[in-house]
Amino acid sequence: MQQPGLEKHCTEVIFQLDNNLVITNIWPQKSETWGYATESLFQQKFSSLLSPSHQQPLEARVIPFLLQKDDNPLALEALIVLPNKKESWFSLLIKKESMAPGAMQCIIVATNIDHYKLSQQASAPISSLQETTDIAELKASLKKLEESEKRFRILAENLPTPVSCKTEDGKILFVNKAFSDLFGYTLKDVPTLVEWTQKTNAPLKTNITNTPWKEEWQRKRKELVGGIKRTVEITCKNGDVKTVEYTTALYDGLLYYLFIDVTEKKQREIQLLESYENFKRIAENLPVPIAGYNAGMSINFMNKKFTEVLGYQLEEIKDFDVWYAKFVFPDEATKNQLLDNWNNAVEAYRNGTAIVPYITEMTICCKNGEVKHFEISMSVDGDNVYGMFNDITERKVTESKLLQSHQQLRELTSYLQKIREEERKHIAREIHDELGQMVTGLKMDISMCKKTVGAAMPEMEEKIAGIVELTDKIVKTIRRIASELRPNILDDIGLVATMQWQSREFEKRSGLKCQFETNLEDDAALPADVCSNVFRIFQETLTNVMRHAQATKVVASLIQKENRLLLTITDDGKGFNTLEKQKTLGLLGMRERAIMLNGSFSINSVVDKGTTTTVEVTLQ
Repeated sequence: MQQPGLEKHCTEVIFQLDNNLVITNIWPQKSETWGYATESLFQQKFSSLLSPSHQQPLEARVIPFLLQKDDNPLALEALIVLPNKKESWFSLLIKKESMAPGAMQCIIVATNIDHYKLSQQASAPISSLQETTDIAELKASLKKLEESEKRFRILAENLPTPVSCKTEDGKILFVNKAFSDLFGYTLKDVPTLVEWTQKTNAPLKTNITNTPWKEEWQRKRKELVGGIKRTVEITCKNGDVKTVEYTTALYDGLLYYLFIDVTEKKQREIQLLESYENFKRIAENLPVPIAGYNAGMSINFMNKKFTEVLGYQLEEIKDFDVWYAKFVFPDEATKNQLLDNWNNAVEAYRNGTAIVPYITEMTICCKNGEVKHFEISMSVDGDNVYGMFNDITERKVTESKLLQSHQQLRELTSYLQKIREEERKHIAREIHDELGQMVTGLKMDISMCKKTVGAAMPEMEEKIAGIVELTDKIVKTIRRIASELRPNILDDIGLVATMQWQSREFEKRSGLKCQFETNLEDDAALPADVCSNVFRIFQETLTNVMRHAQATKVVASLIQKENRLLLTITDDGKGFNTLEKQKTLGLLGMRERAIMLNGSFSINSVVDKGTTTTVEVTLQ
C-alpha cells in the first residue's frame, strides 16, 4: 500500500477492498482523477461504481480470483459511472493481500483509459467487461506503488521512534527496529492485534469505548485522522512492564502507532506524588501556617494551621494575585515592590541562582478582620512555591512599643538638653553679670586702698599688689567658666564665629594646631537647637582630642550642601578600636545630640592613624 505524502506522484485511484469487495479505503483521498468525494464511498461495494452491465461480471471474476493460490495480479477493463453520470473506461489492476488467517483482501489500481478506448471504438465499439490489452502500463503502476511502499519501510525502519502499522481488521503489517528494541517483539511474534494484546496485556479497545475494534474504527474514522494520544502499560517480551505514550493516526485505511517510552518519567511522577503526599502529611501537622501556589498562580495547598490563624479556606482564596492584592496591607508602592522581589526570588530559585533564602515581612488582613504581621520564608519545588507564615504580630507590637518608648526618651532627652542649655545660659549670665561685677568692684576698692595705704604703710603695698593680681585671675576665671557654660557669642554672632573662637581657644589651651573651614556665609537662618547641639558636639570632640588622641593637628569643617549640614573633625592622633569604645558616655551623648536633630553620628578610627568624627544633619 502506498504511503502518505506521495499523492502528487500518482495519477491512478487506488482502492482497498475486503474479501466481500467492500471499499475500506481509497487513495489518494483528494484525487481529481474522477471527481468523487472519496469519503462518501467507504463501506460501498466496488461493483456499485461500475456500469450495470459490468457489475455482476466483475464480481464473478474477482471473487474466485481471491480464492486462488496464484499471486499474479488480475488485469481487467471496465466502465465506471462518474458523478456526472457519464461512463468512463478504467483499467483495473487487482492484487491480492492476505489478512488474518483464512481471509483475503485486494488492492485495485484504477487508471482512466478513455483516450485509448475511444481510438478503439472508432473501429469496433466495446461494451462488456474485458481483460486489459495493455498490462505493461498497469504493471508499471503497481511497481511504482511497491517502490513507494519500500521507501516508507526504509524510512520507518531507521526512525529512532518505535513505529507499528495495523490494518482495519487487526493485521499488523509493520514494526520497525526501534519497536523491537523497546518491546522485544518482532513482526512474527505479534502478527495481529489479538496476539499483541494477549502477549502485552495492551487494551484491545484502544481505550476509547467498549464497542468492538472494527466498529470503533469506522465510527471514529474522521476523528482518528487527526491523531489521538494514550498512555498504557505494555508487558515486554522479557517480562518488563513499560509505560508508553503512543500517538495514533489513521491514513489510507491503516492505523499508525508512534510510541514513546515514558517509564522513567512515570516513575518520577509517582515518586514526586509520593513525596508530595509525604510533604502534605508533615505540613498538615506543623504548628506553622503553610500555603502554596503553582506556576499558574493558583493556590493549591494550605495546612490546618493556616486556616486556624488566618481563617481562610482553600476554596475562598484560590488565586494568589487576587489574594495578595486584596488582603496584603503595605502601601501600594511597597506592595508592588514586595511582589516584584517575591517573583524575582521565585525565578532565581527555579533557575538555581538563588544565593540566600528569601524572607520577607507582610501585614495581612485575616478573615475576621484582624490585621496580623507575618514573617514569610519561601521554598520552591519546581513549579510550586510554598510560604511558611511565622506570626510575628506580638513581636511587632513589642517593637512598636519599644520604638515609641525610645522616641519618648529622645524627646525627653531633647527637652532636658534644652532646659540644661537654658540653665547654663542663665548661670553663665549670672556669673558673668553678678559675680563679675562684684569682683570688678572689689578690684576697684583694692586699687583705691593701695593708693591710700601705700604711702602711709609701705610694707602693705606688696601684699595689696598680690591681692589685685589675684582679683584679675578671678575675673578671667569667671569669664572662662561663663563662656564654657554658654558662650555669649553663640547667641550674639552665630555658630560659625563661635566655632572659630572655640578653635582658637583650643589652640591656646592645648598647644595643637586647629584648622577650621566652612562654606557657610550666613548662619543666622540655622535653628537654635541645631547651632547649640552642633557646637556642643564640636566642643566635646575637641576636648576628647586634647585628653586622649596625642595628636599634633586637628582639621575641622562645617559644610552645607543643599539642605544637609555636615560637620567633620579629623585628627592625626593614635586612634582607637571603635568596637571597644562606642559605648562611652561622651560618645553616647554626642550620638544622642545628633539623633535629636534627626541626624547621624559616626566615628571612623584606625589605630596609629587618627580619628574622624562625622555629623550629618538634614535641615528642615
